[in-house]
Order: sequence, then C-alpha cells, then structure tokens
Amino acid sequence: MASNFMIQHCRRKNQLHLKLSGDFDGSSAFELNDCLQKALKHKNRIIIHTDRLKSLPMFGCEMFHKQFGLRARAAQRVLFTGAYAPRIAPDGCPTQR
Repeated sequence: MASNFMIQHCRRKNQLHLKLSGDFDGSSAFELNDCLQKALKHKNRIIIHTDRLKSLPMFGCEMFHKQFGLRARAAQRVLFTGAYAPRIAPDGCPTQR
C-alpha cells in the first residue's frame, strides 16, 4: 500500500462514506476492495469520495476493477464522487462529480 494512502469512515444512518486520500496504487486498491466487501454486508449504500486522492496510477485502477468489477448487483449500491470518480469506478457503479 502507498505509505500515504488512507480510508476514513463515516457512518450516517444506512450509509457508509469512505473518504480516500493519498496515492491509489495496487495495494490501495486491494485495501479498498476488502473494505467494500465487508461494508456491503452491513450497509445499503456506500459513498466513496475521491477528491482527496493525490494520484491515481492506472495500475491501481486496473487492480480495483479486476477485484470489484464483477459484482454487478453490489455495484449499484456504491456511488463514487469527486474528480477521480469516473476513472476509479468500475463498470456499473454510478459516479458523481
């Protein structure tokens, strides 16, 4: 994992907000996927905020898409927001700038 990558959690009713910061490399992608898999068992909606990311190397995106992208049903429950939302969100996940 990039030494400066962090995921901050904030719960609001039946939603979980994940605020990503730092560099999103392959290890960071694995950490986010693991966090999502656990959260999807307990929350109806997950909102991932990408505005605090410093960099988004293509390798990190590809790793995340391979790990999470096959879960079409779960993808509808995950919203990506912020400047990096279109690049990091796998197919089927809604985005918002």
